[in-house]
Amino acid sequence: HYIGRPQIALNFQQQRYEADFRHHLVRVREYSESIALDKGEPVERHLLGLRFSDVLGNYLKLINAQKRLTWFTAGFGQAAVVFPFIVAAPRFFSGAIQLGELMQIASAFGRVQDSLSWFVDNYSNLAAWRATTDRITSFEESFANLGTTQHDGEQAGGDAALAIDDLQLALPGGVPLLAAHGLRLAPGDTVLVKGPSGSGKSTLFRGLAGIWPWAQRALRLPADFATRAMFLPQRPYFPNGRLRDALAYPEPADQHSDAELQQALRDAL
Repeated sequence: HYIGRPQIALNFQQQRYEADFRHHLVRVREYSESIALDKGEPVERHLLGLRFSDVLGNYLKLINAQKRLTWFTAGFGQAAVVFPFIVAAPRFFSGAIQLGELMQIASAFGRVQDSLSWFVDNYSNLAAWRATTDRITSFEESFANLGTTQHDGEQAGGDAALAIDDLQLALPGGVPLLAAHGLRLAPGDTVLVKGPSGSGKSTLFRGLAGIWPWAQRALRLPADFATRAMFLPQRPYFPNGRLRDALAYPEPADQHSDAELQQALRDAL
């Protein structure tokens, strides 16, 4: 366990680095046209190279750890073959036991040793299993934390205004990011939110939309806010499928007639 224990952390990191590398490959494929138009191939190649270097470097460390464990297990197995003969050899050469008894001693010792060496022989598989279990457990804990970090205090009323009594936003690690309170927006009001990059402007809209888990909200919303409020994401999304499905998204297309969908296209011109 002392020799093979580093494999647990190395297997965990290997899964993480490989997942990061695959994720970046998918993003490069998804945004390939934008990258090509911006002449960003050298930058993306460099970033992919860095991630692949992490994968390769950790894999080499994992191989070295497996090599040390293999040396120990192989030496342990070979020593176990010779050990009973060394112990029983003095009695054999003195004539106290015969060759058959010597072989019986070696056979009995070998059976006991094989049964008790299961942990040694399977430690690499146990280390990989432990790393996978730790990774799945961390995912489960993350989802559990999501369920306990969001505290909504929404109150729908007849007022047509949107009132933010208290809105506190934090980063996933719990570090406070932004706080807003005492803000009331009536119909027709226009508000411009300004600030440096990373100050929480986009996160503010995520908090108002109710999709930011690390938020404490005390809001008073219009009665039809959930159905009529529209939030435009930074990146437009066009769902796959028929044109009528994209026009009606996120509602089912069969809830709208052809005339309504055609009118929506005309209104967008």
